[in-house]
Amino acid sequence: MLNNMKIWGADCPFELIDRWIETVNAEFGLSAKNNECRQFFYSIRSFSYWAFADEGYAVMTEETDMWGNRSLVVKSLYLLPEHRTFENLNDLQHYIEETARQCGVKNIVQGTHLGDRLQTYLKRRGYTTCEMRKEI
Repeated sequence: MLNNMKIWGADCPFELIDRWIETVNAEFGLSAKNNECRQFFYSIRSFSYWAFADEGYAVMTEETDMWGNRSLVVKSLYLLPEHRTFENLNDLQHYIEETARQCGVKNIVQGTHLGDRLQTYLKRRGYTTCEMRKEI
């Protein structure tokens, strides 16, 4: 169960963003990219939804496609290694889905660059493939 979940908007504290950037990048050997991550997250801070718990977080933005369909896009999602359980992932997905309902969007869009396990999980939750990526 995720503890102390707090949903933030444009008032999300920079210190909280910085702490998670350092934590995530340290795990994946990307600490040299902390400044790039700060620039990215700071640039979307004012129009994003931030769901932070002690065990992890999700960062979401609303986007509109060329037909006017609004989607909630999960820009980043993370659980600390010792808290990577189905229960915690389900809790985090619940917060994402509740945010989408409150926003009145048509779709939720999320993916991962870390392997197929999250995609398999999302497929079981009703997600369908909507994007492909090729590294060049």
